[in-house]
Amino acid sequence: MHLLLVGMDHRSAPLAVRERCTWPPSETAAALAAFRGGDVTEAALLCTCNRTELYAAALDPAAAAARAAAVFGARSGLEPSAVRPLLYTVVGAGDTLRHLARVACGLDSLVLGETQVLGQVKEAYQRSAEAGMVGQLLHGLFHQVLFCAKRVHSETALAAAPGSVGGAAVELARRTLGGLEGRHAVLLGAGETAEIVARRLHEAGFARIDVVNRTPERAEGLAGTVGGAGHGAGDLPALLHAADVLITSTAAPGPVVLPEHVAGRPPDRPLLIVDIAVPRDVHPDVGRMAGIRLRNIDDLQDVAAAGRAARSGEAAAAEAIVDAEVRRFDAWLDGLAVAPVLAALAERMEGMAREQAERALRRMPDLAERERDLVRQLALGVVHKVLDTPLRRARDLAMVPGGSDRVRALSDLFGLDLPAAVGLPGGERGA
Repeated sequence: MHLLLVGMDHRSAPLAVRERCTWPPSETAAALAAFRGGDVTEAALLCTCNRTELYAAALDPAAAAARAAAVFGARSGLEPSAVRPLLYTVVGAGDTLRHLARVACGLDSLVLGETQVLGQVKEAYQRSAEAGMVGQLLHGLFHQVLFCAKRVHSETALAAAPGSVGGAAVELARRTLGGLEGRHAVLLGAGETAEIVARRLHEAGFARIDVVNRTPERAEGLAGTVGGAGHGAGDLPALLHAADVLITSTAAPGPVVLPEHVAGRPPDRPLLIVDIAVPRDVHPDVGRMAGIRLRNIDDLQDVAAAGRAARSGEAAAAEAIVDAEVRRFDAWLDGLAVAPVLAALAERMEGMAREQAERALRRMPDLAERERDLVRQLALGVVHKVLDTPLRRARDLAMVPGGSDRVRALSDLFGLDLPAAVGLPGGERGA
């Protein structure tokens, strides 16, 4: 078995493709059902604002990668041959864990050290498990990754005063408009990212903050935390008539801000729109209207890059933790692989002991049943005593470099019959 992932992110694919290749939580099971099958025995789906990734355990990683490309192609409306260059593929247990751990820790995020992505990784794992698509290998992968992220957050300052996409959006507004004090901001959305944006808008000194959501009660609740006002979606055009900044962050499947929503604005009054939703909230035609400056999540990269140099030391400490957890995961997999060998050896030796005990008992027909049981226990006891040290040593050897060869030798030496699906560690092992 091999662990692998196939995905696209803000570096590999344009936003116009990424926003099509995302699945809402309600469609997780259907997406994984399309991906799983044939050589793919386990599957998990991770969707964040900047990436979509399919994780899998598969016998044939090349076939699994081709299947993933077909799933992405069907979702995007592109041919697999067109979508494949936009995808990256990682094969192998250690490399797959390293990638996912870096994602979960915020090391691979647009904004270095962001913590929101960790919650998204947890939710992706839970949804995929609830869909019945996660087995022993992916359970182990995600558990190790979440443990790694916990270590990074507790042992480094990478997540101290973390950056965020929402914070970067407000910083982009500051860079574009200059001072933000006294200005009017409209925030579309009331989810977790919108909460971060609302706090950053308040800290930036906006004189007026209006929160818009299709559920007015949620908008009012969020707005109340920053001294703003909440509104239903129908109020959006009127609010945009006088706003300086609109930041959008909804989970809508398509554009919710259309040209007619800003058509009545005075042409000499500019409006900055920062759309950080994926799929995008704002129709592209809005950006072509007079007085409108439209930015999307990919425009945050320069803002995000500014904070990377200052946090490079903490990032290096986090990378060292990731390296350590990769080694721990490899050791767990080696132990997982050797277990069937040791079980088969114990079963073979116990069977031989029982056979020899029964042969001896046939020569002693006058023994009472209690005495016959003692003979059987003696035979098994000798086997267990003889095997105790070799089995413990075999487990230890499997955890060190080169131990896989000795495990193979043990299997060959005793002529053990192992299940075909059992993968021994070593070589170019994927899992």
